[in-house]
Amino acid sequence: MNLDTLEYELQGKSSFPTLELTKAIDKPIDRFKVLIGGKDKAGELYRKSLGALFAYVSHKVPEISDEVYKIDDAMRAGFGWENGPFEIWDAVGVQKGIELAKDAGYEVSDWVKNVETFYKVNDEGQSIYVDKNSGEYNKIPGQDAFIILDNIRKNKTLWSNSGAAIEDLGDGIINFEIRSKMNSWRRSS
Repeated sequence: MNLDTLEYELQGKSSFPTLELTKAIDKPIDRFKVLIGGKDKAGELYRKSLGALFAYVSHKVPEISDEVYKIDDAMRAGFGWENGPFEIWDAVGVQKGIELAKDAGYEVSDWVKNVETFYKVNDEGQSIYVDKNSGEYNKIPGQDAFIILDNIRKNKTLWSNSGAAIEDLGDGIINFEIRSKMNSWRRSS
């Protein structure tokens, strides 16, 4: 409905250059920097929404949980998010997230202002999170029973090309990973 004439008319198609730019980015977590950098209405929406989200979740530690990873886990499990709010905040940068919150008219909790990053990967390839009270990084529990390949790729890759990689998992075990589209395998020329 056209609100000026109060007549029904066909809906026009909207196009946002910012959203078009993200189509070429495979991992959703890598899209957020592009989304907040957009100069159109989509970019403005993402900047305001993420600024409000970051301010909100910063004040919910310790009300909801003392550990940031539990809030991220809850958002992924309960709402089907690909990444939790603190993971998204890390993707755009902690200081940039604080700026987004201020620009949107919100203030983040004081404990966040001294945080460099909410998550890191330790030397053993395990994810660690920042403790709100001490500022130290603690290991996320439950990682001893499995290996997170994303965490070991940086320093344990023995060989790789555009379609595959071999990673050292330790104890004489290697992982052969096919990275091509649809996991297809072809001979390199």
